[in-house]
Amino acid sequence: MADIQNKWSMNLSISSYYFLFASYIYLELFQQNQDKNITFHFEEASRGDIIHSVYNRESELGILSLPTSTRNNWIKYIEQHDLEYQKISDEIPMVMVGSASPLYEKTDEDIISIEMLKDMPMIDYEEKQKLFDGADAHISPSVFVPSTLLKVSDRATLIDFLHKTPCYHIATSNRNAYQQYTYHDGIKPLRLMDCPFSYEIGWIKGKNNYLSTLGKQFLVKAQSMLILEKNPIIK
Repeated sequence: MADIQNKWSMNLSISSYYFLFASYIYLELFQQNQDKNITFHFEEASRGDIIHSVYNRESELGILSLPTSTRNNWIKYIEQHDLEYQKISDEIPMVMVGSASPLYEKTDEDIISIEMLKDMPMIDYEEKQKLFDGADAHISPSVFVPSTLLKVSDRATLIDFLHKTPCYHIATSNRNAYQQYTYHDGIKPLRLMDCPFSYEIGWIKGKNNYLSTLGKQFLVKAQSMLILEKNPIIK
């Protein structure tokens, strides 16, 4: 066990879902420790790839969102890979739109209904874990009835589509997290009124693995941003 702890003491390897706040935290940790002999690695990935990365010890920890509609199946899958999961926060679904969307003129005070999204194009992240791709994808076409459903595998492409097309995206956008940091320029998160599911954000690690000091700092910063609490939920 000491070998595992020593290994991670000189590395910070994080696998994250497509969270802008996570990249901000990672950048901050690098800036604070760039003069030290530490190897830094940060990747954004699908939920399934995050689980596999932590399971294969390519990443020390993973941070991800789970839709409540498939949460229990994801937790079971995580446990099957000898990983442990800790919830950080509950999150409401938000509608992300860019200036090409007819919804862009809406304000933070407006609440969007699913009916307002009907027959508009939708963009989402591809889930490479096929065990869940069908289940998670079933949420979008059956609930939102988009005119077209696009799947992409990186945040930059998704944001570019939101800027240049009337596509919308359903995701989390924790308001606490972006009090300190800027959200994507030109992208508006709007409250979705009648979504039949919500999200939670949590983190995973190997059951028998230790977290490095930097790994713990990452989680403390994530928790303080998302729920404005300083005491870490770390076991």
